[in-house]
Amino acid sequence: SEYCFMRQIFLFTAGLPIARAHLGDSILNAVPFDKMRQHLGNEQVDYFQDLHPGEDGFYAWGAVPGKNNIPTWQKMQIGDLVLTVYDSTYHFVSTVTGKVHSQGLAKDIWGVDDEGKTWEYMYLLSKPQKVSLSIKAPEVAGRLRSLYQGFCRIGDPSVEGILAEFGSFDNFVEKIFKRALPKPVIEQELEQVQAEANTKDEFDPKSLSDGRSKVLREVVRRQG
Repeated sequence: SEYCFMRQIFLFTAGLPIARAHLGDSILNAVPFDKMRQHLGNEQVDYFQDLHPGEDGFYAWGAVPGKNNIPTWQKMQIGDLVLTVYDSTYHFVSTVTGKVHSQGLAKDIWGVDDEGKTWEYMYLLSKPQKVSLSIKAPEVAGRLRSLYQGFCRIGDPSVEGILAEFGSFDNFVEKIFKRALPKPVIEQELEQVQAEANTKDEFDPKSLSDGRSKVLREVVRRQG
């Protein structure tokens, strides 16, 4: 890997009936890209669609506007780990593939809550993988929280402890949740730039460097 940032862990709960119903809208089933295209520019939709070749839709979740939700969403980065909890159990594991702030798209997918708000601070996800592990299981005791509410970010000390113990999120998820994480978007795009450079007759370090910088700038820009 040739990028350097500490990946984070975020978590959302789906304890309320309205949230549980929304799992079927965008976690258990993909949302068609055509629905995204009705609300976002073609360039942005094409970008997200290119990140999911061969797929007709995307997976996502979102947060309603709020004093805690917005700062939490702003901290979220592509490649971060996202866990889903309800009934005191971890049910899904996925990673962030993008972020979108769109009231229109959120309403189209999930409607509104009883206050007329929608989950407009959206984050796109890799296909959520089903897991089943109690939040009080010994495998996660002392590593993650034993109580969650809403949309939250796991603190840096806990994340640093996990990385120190397991070496990477990939190892953590594989050993604790028995699942394999997909490669982060940035890594995929850098590999693509590298592959394109390798197909050229002449190796041009400047072109490769410019390509990587462009990819990183674009990914950072699209994180919002």
